[in-house]
Amino acid sequence: METTKSNKHSISDYEHLFREAEEQESKKHHSNGIPKMLLKQNSIPMIISALLYIVKSLAIWVIPLITAEIINIVTRNDADMSRKLLICAAILVVLLLSNYPLHIVWSKYVDQKLRAVSAGLKTSLIRKLQHLSITYHNEIESGKVQSKFMRDIEAVEMLCNHVVKGVIPCFLQAI
Repeated sequence: METTKSNKHSISDYEHLFREAEEQESKKHHSNGIPKMLLKQNSIPMIISALLYIVKSLAIWVIPLITAEIINIVTRNDADMSRKLLICAAILVVLLLSNYPLHIVWSKYVDQKLRAVSAGLKTSLIRKLQHLSITYHNEIESGKVQSKFMRDIEAVEMLCNHVVKGVIPCFLQAI
């Protein structure tokens, strides 16, 4: 897979996805579709995103446990009650203070990956448009073709966005 360097980030070349989709259609196989292949190709960033989400959400999942422990400590009236309460309070403070920066890290990572996928799709489609013949461009209104491609790219972007920011967190919350 070729990549084009721009600043710090690389833009993926997704032309091979179009070739694979064309090959599947020509062999009369059921097409997996470019969005499915795109999600499959970017599975590692999605896994990293899910792990970052788990770390970010750890505070929300642990707070009820610590609250229950605080209630148990107070009701038992142990001799070292104040020490246990301070430990629980310290854990709560660390978890709550880490939630905000971890959310920023998760959001930044996810948004960078989604923008990279979008840029790669747009670059690949522009390159495919450039390979079309001059007579094709003369016969077809290029504005209509370009707007159709842009709508399709936006639909794929929204799918990826919903999967990464909606489906994965919902799935992890259900577990």
